[in-house]
Amino acid sequence: MPLVNSKASTKSCVGFVLPNPPNDVTRWQAAADAAKAVIDLNRHTLLTLAQLPSLWDYNTSLVYNKEVIFASTAVASNVLEVNNAPIGFGGLGRTNPTQDLVDAFEMTNGKPISDPASGYNPANPYLNRDPRLALFIVTNGSTFKVGTLARAVETFEGGQDNILTNPNSTKTGYYMLKFLSESAGISPAVQRRRPWVFFRYAETLLNYAEALNEAAGPNAEVLKSVNLVRVRGGLPALATGLTQEQMRQRIRNERRVELCFEEHRFFDVRRWKIGETVFNAPVRGMRIVRTGTTFNYTPFVVENRVFTAANYFYPIAQTELNKAPALEQNLGY
Repeated sequence: MPLVNSKASTKSCVGFVLPNPPNDVTRWQAAADAAKAVIDLNRHTLLTLAQLPSLWDYNTSLVYNKEVIFASTAVASNVLEVNNAPIGFGGLGRTNPTQDLVDAFEMTNGKPISDPASGYNPANPYLNRDPRLALFIVTNGSTFKVGTLARAVETFEGGQDNILTNPNSTKTGYYMLKFLSESAGISPAVQRRRPWVFFRYAETLLNYAEALNEAAGPNAEVLKSVNLVRVRGGLPALATGLTQEQMRQRIRNERRVELCFEEHRFFDVRRWKIGETVFNAPVRGMRIVRTGTTFNYTPFVVENRVFTAANYFYPIAQTELNKAPALEQNLGY
């Protein structure tokens, strides 16, 4: 949600860094120190890339895995699949990742797709991409489910998972995969034990990297912390020599990718005060047309969105202003 007001200092708990409007270096350092204290406990480590889906799928496990710092009780359910699986599998497909998010996933060589040297091929856009793309987002042609129910997802126009007359069909050409268990069923209703993970070790490492980069620049500790997350994700480590701004942008993109759908992007954009740029823009999807065995991929505008400076904050209810006449309304309302 938007912030109520801007009088917040930068502090850090295990998993959240608050805004620092004056860019006070001492506050960034305090945030870095708090994250480092958690790291130094040596109680948590990253799962491997192969283990990453089990972060949210416990099945019969009775204990939290080593990456979880704080999570809800694990309960058996198939609600996530019912609400988010592709329509061809009986799901309601309610979470549709945008093309903008998909584009944030780098190539396996560690270069963004906007880099001419990345090797990105618009005619085969999901080839040689950050392995986390396949773990977090359902794309056209990716395999969903296991066993006899497994098949290639069809998000091309007229495919089993993109039927234009079905109101639940993907609006962007994508479905969310993160959190979903491919062993859980909708019909029959097979359930899996899953918690909601509030804080995990990867986020703490990224918190530490961001805060320390703002306080001291891209030193060896910053590089080590962000590279632990990148390398676990299947990407090459960032090299030395980045400027503070370059490191800032790489860390921000790493948060966007690693923590996608975990309710961080909404707050990150607001505390970075970049909403007028990244949220005040059209939301794009991918239109996919099949001709024979060939697919044609064309990005398109799903909807236009507006974000102004006022949207960083909530308006204060008029009933509250009436109770306290000296209380001022937030700017823009």
